[in-house]
Amino acid sequence: MKTKFGIFAVILLMTIVGCKKETKVDNPWMAKITTNKYDNISSIFKEINPVSLNTAIETKNESYIRSSVNDVANNIASYFFDKYKIDLRNDFVDNPEGIVTLGLFYAAKEKNAALANTQSLGTSPLHVEEDFWCFLEVVGAVIGIGDAKNIWRSIMAGAADDTIIAAIRLVGRRVAGIFTVGIMIAGAGHCLGFW
Repeated sequence: MKTKFGIFAVILLMTIVGCKKETKVDNPWMAKITTNKYDNISSIFKEINPVSLNTAIETKNESYIRSSVNDVANNIASYFFDKYKIDLRNDFVDNPEGIVTLGLFYAAKEKNAALANTQSLGTSPLHVEEDFWCFLEVVGAVIGIGDAKNIWRSIMAGAADDTIIAAIRLVGRRVAGIFTVGIMIAGAGHCLGFW
């Protein structure tokens, strides 16, 4: 049920708000690296107020969504710089949507690892659970289901962080506008249990 609702909501809202990514010419956005205050990627997303985000999506409050996406992207960039010693700024110039997409995949990776540690032998972690398929469908509705599956397979196969970043950087360039990214955060947050 969650999966069908997630897919329907994402597709419906993408259709309503359109799928054209805005292009900025002057003063491109670049992530701000600050002191990392998070233990994991999921905690970055959990700071978002889901009611405010959903209201902003419904009322098409672009400034709230853009501010939220940029804040999340800055926090993810700071987290990666601290934890992995990877500076995302040059890979995602004027592309906070790509950083957020990267963060969502790493949040799913963290949840998968946590489930693998708590489940008994013989059961599969996040790979086959309803929550994961919900996540894959929500993110796939924005970046393409084939790309989403390929990125997830790479993560599960143990691909290097640089490889995952490069793949998401390319996919992130095709990510739709700021509203669609807000919808993706809301849908993925529902699937991964952020709120």
